[in-house]
Amino acid sequence: MCYGCGERYSFDSDKNQYLNKRQLRYIGHNPLFPLTFGKIYECDWMEHGMYWIRDDKDEEYLYPLYVFEIL
Repeated sequence: MCYGCGERYSFDSDKNQYLNKRQLRYIGHNPLFPLTFGKIYECDWMEHGMYWIRDDKDEEYLYPLYVFEIL
């Protein structure tokens, strides 16, 4: 589910990409995202140009690429 718009995407899209537990550091400053600045998150899927991230509330949502740096 996209954290911004609430839309749920399906995994059968041709725009999906398996990332094999890619390490990402959150560098964004959006107070609406339940993510901790500087914390490292793992991502297995990228869909529609966004990362699937399990956030600090232990829920999976889509987050934009620009709020993360790849480690």
